[in-house]
Amino acid sequence: MIQQSNNAFSLRRLNPFNGILQVLLSDTARALSSNGTLWEIQVLSDKPQGLWANMPYRGQQFYTFGRWTQARGLQQVLINPLFNVCDMIASAEQLIEKLKQAIGELPFSPDGPLRTVAAR
Repeated sequence: MIQQSNNAFSLRRLNPFNGILQVLLSDTARALSSNGTLWEIQVLSDKPQGLWANMPYRGQQFYTFGRWTQARGLQQVLINPLFNVCDMIASAEQLIEKLKQAIGELPFSPDGPLRTVAAR
């Protein structure tokens, strides 16, 4: 099982003002919601290298895994079979369990990890 540390915070979407985005962030996945009901589940994964692996490795990025609500559960999107699907499913399931617990704390605090600025 993949161990994850979790952070819950909110971000103001400006220029023009588009509301508050609620974010639940872990080491391998994140959940995003603008209304606290419908959540986009994104999973961190290696970029696929193609069928013949002729492209150099270019790191990791977040990919949309599905949409989640308490009423309907996870509605998964199609996944490229070149991804490590088993790890993606495990990461999404762990994040959703944390999301179920954190949903009662909405709205999340606005002081998340992205607001930390290092002094120069």
